[in-house]
Amino acid sequence: MFRESSDGPRMQTDSSWPYSLERVYFASEAAPNAAELEVTAFGQRSEYAAVLRLPGSSGDAFRENAPAAAEERWLFRIRHSDGDDEAFASLFPDSIWDKTVRLPAREAEPALTRLRSMPDGTPVDALRRQIAAQELLLALLEAHARPSASSAAEEFRAEKAVRDSIDELHRRYREPLTVAELLRISGLGRWQYGMWFRRLTGQAPLDYLNELRLEQARERLVLTDDPLREIARSVGFRDEYYFSRRFRRFMGVPPTEYRRLARRRTESVRRAGPPPPANPRRIAVSDGFVGDLLLLGARPLAAPLGIVRRQVVFEAELGGIADLGAVLGDERLAPLRPDLVLCEAADDGLLGRLGGLCAAVSLELMPPDERLRIVGERIGRADEAAAWIAAHAEALRAAWTAAGVRAGETAAAFILLDARLYVMAGQGLAATLYRTGGFLPCPKIARMIEAGVGFRRVLPEELGEYAADRFFLMRGPNEAAREDARLLIRTGAMHRHAAQLHLLDGWWNFDDAWTRHRLADALPELLRGSVPDPAASSESGQTSP
Repeated sequence: MFRESSDGPRMQTDSSWPYSLERVYFASEAAPNAAELEVTAFGQRSEYAAVLRLPGSSGDAFRENAPAAAEERWLFRIRHSDGDDEAFASLFPDSIWDKTVRLPAREAEPALTRLRSMPDGTPVDALRRQIAAQELLLALLEAHARPSASSAAEEFRAEKAVRDSIDELHRRYREPLTVAELLRISGLGRWQYGMWFRRLTGQAPLDYLNELRLEQARERLVLTDDPLREIARSVGFRDEYYFSRRFRRFMGVPPTEYRRLARRRTESVRRAGPPPPANPRRIAVSDGFVGDLLLLGARPLAAPLGIVRRQVVFEAELGGIADLGAVLGDERLAPLRPDLVLCEAADDGLLGRLGGLCAAVSLELMPPDERLRIVGERIGRADEAAAWIAAHAEALRAAWTAAGVRAGETAAAFILLDARLYVMAGQGLAATLYRTGGFLPCPKIARMIEAGVGFRRVLPEELGEYAADRFFLMRGPNEAAREDARLLIRTGAMHRHAAQLHLLDGWWNFDDAWTRHRLADALPELLRGSVPDPAASSESGQTSP
C-alpha cells in the first residue's frame, strides 16, 4: 500500500504495517456469478492489489504486507476483471474503471484496520470480511463520485453540516428524531454523514442520541423525585421499560438503584452510638478493613474471616484476630466488648445495633485511599496513613513504568465466582488499575464508578460493552475455579474484545491497603504474562492455560 506524500506527488511506502494487503473476499447480491474487482494502491515503482472476490471464488486468504508513516491520502486504482459478468460491471460508471481514486486516510483506514484485524477460518469470519470489503469499495465509489471540490472547503462544509445537526440533536433530543431527519438537516449522504458524525463524536448518531437522553435522565433521577415513567418521557423515551433496559446497560445499574446510590454518596460516612474514643484499642471491623488496620500497625480485635481467610494475600497475618464467621453481627461481637466498630453497613438497622455496643462508624462508596485516611484518623494513625498513601502513589507510578503501560491504555477487570462472571468498577483490583498513571476504564465502567457501583454480573455475550486494550480475569485457587476460567478462555469471548488477557489469582481482588501494597510490587511481573488467544494457539499448536 502507498500513501500520497503531504509535500507533493512523491510516493512513500507505508512501512508501519506488519503485513501487505493482498486479498479479501467481497460479496454482493448484484453479482451472483464469479466476478472480480481489484483495488490497487500504487506508487512510482510498484503496486499492491486488493482483490475483492465473490463468494464463488475459493482458495484466497486475507493477508497484508509491509506498507507507513501517517501520510494524508491513500491512492487506489479500481480495475474490472476480464470476466463475463457484465451485469455487475454495468452497475458502476465506466469512468471509474482503471482510474485513480484518492481517499483521505481517515476514510480508508477504518475499513482497512478492520480487515487487518479480522481472523480467517469460519463462515462468520468470511462474512465479516465481506462486509468490511464492501465498506472499503463503497468509500472508493463515493470518493470517485464526489465533485473535484472534495477540498478543504468541501470538508469544512461537511463538518459544519454535521456539527449543526449535533446542535439540533441537543435542542430536540426529546423528539422522536431519526437518521433520515438528521440527513435532511445536514444535506449530506448517509455514508459521508456517518463518517463525519463518528469522527466528531466517536459514536453512531442513534447511539449518541440515546446517551444524550440517558445523561439527561441521570440528572433528573438525582435532582427530582419524579417517577420513572415521567422521566423517561421527558427525555424522549416513549416506553418506561425500554428506558430502564437502556439505562441499566448504559450505567450498569437500574434507574432506581442509581438514584439510591447517588443520594447515598452524600452520606458515605455514618455513625451510631457514643462518640468514638481518641485512641481505640479494641477495634472490630468488617472483612474489608482488616488489611487497612494491619498495614497501619493496628491488629483488629475481631472480624468476619469465615469466607475471606483463604482468599487474601495476608492469611499469615490473621493470627490473634477473633473470627466472627461470615458476617459482622452484634450478637457474636457483644461478648468481646469492642470500643470501636468500623464497617460497611448498608443496613441502617445493623449500624444502629452495632452502635448499641460501642461507637460504630460505617464507611461506604469511597475510594480506598480516602477510606484509609478516615480509618487512620479514627484509630489515631492519621500520619501513618498519609505517609503510606503518598508512598503508594509513587510505587504505582514506578510499577506502571516498569510494566510498560502506555498513556491512554484501557483495561477492564473481571472475576469468576461460582462460574459467574463479574466486572469490577469502583472496588477490588479495579481500584488499583485506574489509579495514578495506570489504565483508563472503558466508558461503561467509568459510568459505573461515577454512580458508585462496585461490581456487577456480566454475561459472556455482554463483554463487548467493556471492550478495552487489556482484560484482567481473576479466579479462585481451587481446581473448579481454574477449570471455569479455562472454559471461558477457550470460548474466545474475552480475546474478541481485548488485545491482551491477563490471568490473575482472586486474592488480588481486594482493595485494602495491605493487598494494594503487595500488588504494587507484583504488577510488573503480573503484566508481563498474558494468555494467548485460543484461536491463535490452536493454529500454532499451543494450549491455553
